[in-house]
Amino acid sequence: MVNTNHQWVGAIMAAGSGTRMGTSKLKPLHEISGRTLIEYVIRSLESIGLENLIVIKDHGDDLVNAIPEDKVQFITQDKHDGTGGALKVLLNKLDDDVTDILLLNSDVPFIEKESLDKLTKDHIDKESVFSVLVSNEDSANGRGILILDDQGISKEITEKEEQKSTFNSNVLVNVGAYCINIEWAIDVINQLETQVNGEIYITELMSFAFKESKNTSYSFVGNNDESLGINTLIDLSNAQKINRKRVLDRLMLAGVIIEDPDSTYIDDTVTVGVDTVIKPGTLLRGDTRIGNNCEIGPGSQIIDSLVAENCRVWNSIIEGSILETNVLVGPYSHIRPESYLSNNVKVGNFSEIKASRLEEGVRMSHFGYIGDASIGARVNLGAGMVTCNYDGTDKNHTTIGEGSFIGSATMLVAPIVIGPGSVTGAGSVVITDVQNGDRVAGVPAKSIGPKN
Repeated sequence: MVNTNHQWVGAIMAAGSGTRMGTSKLKPLHEISGRTLIEYVIRSLESIGLENLIVIKDHGDDLVNAIPEDKVQFITQDKHDGTGGALKVLLNKLDDDVTDILLLNSDVPFIEKESLDKLTKDHIDKESVFSVLVSNEDSANGRGILILDDQGISKEITEKEEQKSTFNSNVLVNVGAYCINIEWAIDVINQLETQVNGEIYITELMSFAFKESKNTSYSFVGNNDESLGINTLIDLSNAQKINRKRVLDRLMLAGVIIEDPDSTYIDDTVTVGVDTVIKPGTLLRGDTRIGNNCEIGPGSQIIDSLVAENCRVWNSIIEGSILETNVLVGPYSHIRPESYLSNNVKVGNFSEIKASRLEEGVRMSHFGYIGDASIGARVNLGAGMVTCNYDGTDKNHTTIGEGSFIGSATMLVAPIVIGPGSVTGAGSVVITDVQNGDRVAGVPAKSIGPKN
């Protein structure tokens, strides 16, 4: 933000119904690459140093619940009376020392810092009362366009399709970012005309300023992707494609090896370390952090998880979990939330782990289920073993001491404790605790004497 004697406030119009999206979700809460539309707009305003941010919302609390309270102040637009109505509500809530508003639509996720810097600077330098960000394109595609007079002065922003159709060359498309002088806006806001749909449009302020011979300005976006407004799910899909390429390009330039970008989906919220290889068909979502020198995929999904260095996750799903260094998972395994796999753990094919901690060196090379369990270091878990953690009412805990050997097809009926250094025979059903170093076998399992 330019240092001047102007006192700015940043605001976002987010009270529209978004009916063209065709969904029950509020349009600003639809996501692109793991972030909501409104989060992108907030980041745009923050990028130029604005900290006093206001979101104009409808009467519901969905936005309030989705955005941290310390990020923005909320004000409510009770009537569905359009962008002009949003500005009316905003003007009534501003502090007396605020001189100018930078006002953005909530559905323009890609506006860059440089474009907003230019918009605000031109607004100040030209002593404008109303300024708008535009994109020079060959089609309005349903958006408003800026019309200039013979001297190149901003005359109006039209929303009328019949007026747009008179242009045979490029048009200046209204992006949805405005700078407004507050003192002037207060004087003219009540003159905005109510349209047949019951709304009043903020864009009408341009024609007011022209008629009053007030200074206005317009600035161009740095690239036309910035002008993309999200009005339909088709727009959202197009935005996903644009941002997915941005995310993948950024990672590849930082030393991440992505073998097939066309089949790789990584959220904007994800971090990936140097020399990690991302194989085809991989999805990395949410608050996920991948360390250096990992191999992820093919066909893996990792969601809200931490994967440390030198891990391999092969055709598997990791959710809400932590993998320390040198961990191998897969193929075709599922690490469910609240699991912790320590250094050098191996979880082979067709295994499921839920809300459990596996200490260093645990081996589960073949199919099986571990749920609500604590597994000590260097435990071997045989093929087909299961912790029977659910009794029909409660989830119960299993503890297996370090160095134990759990035989194939062992059923451990929780709650149960298997002491360190113990052995269970293949096919055992263990319903009572096993003492340290003991060997048990059978159905139900009984002691057959300590290990030699």
